[in-house]
Formats: sequence, C-alpha cells, structure tokens
Amino acid sequence: MSRIFPLILLLCTVTACEVSEPATAPAMPATQEAPKALAYLTVSDSNGSVGSTVVAAGNVSLSAAGVGVGSFAVRVRFDPSALAFVEDVPGTGMMRAINAKAGEIVIAGASGAPVADPRLFAIRFRVLRNGGVASLSLLVNEMNNGQFESQLPSLRVGAVRLDRALK
Repeated sequence: MSRIFPLILLLCTVTACEVSEPATAPAMPATQEAPKALAYLTVSDSNGSVGSTVVAAGNVSLSAAGVGVGSFAVRVRFDPSALAFVEDVPGTGMMRAINAKAGEIVIAGASGAPVADPRLFAIRFRVLRNGGVASLSLLVNEMNNGQFESQLPSLRVGAVRLDRALK
C-alpha cells in the first residue's frame, strides 16, 4: 500500500499538467542553398555530321577548393539510332570501369587520392544521324569528394556544353 500511494500521486500530478502553448514546426528557409557541385557533359562538336566522330567528356566542379573527386558513378544516355559508342578516351588519374550497351554507358571511377582534374572521363561516339549529339544526357548516381563524402545532396547536373578542344 505504501508504494501505491506515491504512484497514484505522481499519476495525478502528471495528468494535471497542461501545455499552455502549442508546439510549432521550425521555420523553413526562404531560399534553397546554392549547389556546391556542378556536373556536366562537354562535346567536341554540337552538330556532328553523319559518319564523323564526336568526343563527349564528363566534368565536375566542386566548390570546396582542394577537395577534388574521390569516386563517381554516372550514366551517359543517348539515342542508339543516332550515336554509336566507339571507345573510352584515356585520361585522368582515376581508375575507371565502363560498361557500354545500346543507349547507355555506365562509367565508374575511383582514386586513392583526390583528383583535382574536373574531367572525369571522355568517350568517343560515331554519329549515325544528324542531330544525334543532342540526345546525350548525363545522370549522376554517385559523386564523392576526396574525403569520400557524398556530394549528391548539393550536386546539380548542368546542360551539355561545347568544347572544341576535345580530341
């Protein structure tokens, strides 16, 4: 009995308590944070006549200076009736793996040390139909900085750009 009385008293006290102000949700920021990373494709020729070859390169810019890229996984999609994958163009200091199939190329890369070069990869296509270069698009599945921290929350994929210096 002596244990029950304090328990009943505690229960009555808790039930008698009343919250005077309703809880409110935290305020949402008025503007979204600007992207800290930008991924985009560059092409050597934005028109590409039938039978010519075009190089497409995947690029990324991370806003934090000196961080570099540690690893990535992307998909380059294209119209297989307009472009044909020819080959990977060697470059960058990353180990890469490429899996090409009709209409999509999966490219993954990693390095033990951060790579500062904004170019992640370059691939060569043969143009099968006029306007085929316009079918290129980039999807980013994974992008990690040099400390292997995901950059996806702040990553934006930009439009395809022309870079005539690509070979």
